[in-house]
Amino acid sequence: MRKIFDDIFSAGSRLKPAAVLLLILALLLVVPAGSARGLDFAEIDDMDDIELDELIDEILHIRRISSEVSRLSAFDELAEEIYELKENDDNNDLPARYRGDDDQVTDIYELESPWEVRWESRGRIFRLYVYDEEGDRIDAAANTSRGGEGIYTGNESGKYYLEIRATGDWRLEIKDEVYDDFDDW
Repeated sequence: MRKIFDDIFSAGSRLKPAAVLLLILALLLVVPAGSARGLDFAEIDDMDDIELDELIDEILHIRRISSEVSRLSAFDELAEEIYELKENDDNNDLPARYRGDDDQVTDIYELESPWEVRWESRGRIFRLYVYDEEGDRIDAAANTSRGGEGIYTGNESGKYYLEIRATGDWRLEIKDEVYDDFDDW
């Protein structure tokens, strides 16, 4: 079971909604019912404050509630608390780093001007598009048919996400400040 948890959270300490759902489903299948205890969400400011072991303990304790209605209610309350923490996570932990070898879409980030995206690609195709939170394309930040690297600078504050269209290995970093040197990242 610990391997499942390690695999789900191997990308770092940030809890993704899909990972939380997988964790809850895995525990529902394995742990018998009993009684619950409770995380103190009043002392938790953002997703980084939740320790994986604490979340696992909370889910295990909720799973032990014998009443199906009470158990479901406790799971609903936990999911709502986690959702609210995710919604209140201002900048989604910038700088944000992404890497891959094909297409991907980033989370939405609230960025203060000026902000930058540094990218590097080793593939044949690398296209990087900037969208506002409504899904309107703002800019084509990169478009190359060979490997390379580059910098895109956003000059307006707002909420944005990126769409990467690529073949081959790539990486990028989103930061709400401008770098002094390309090697800084």
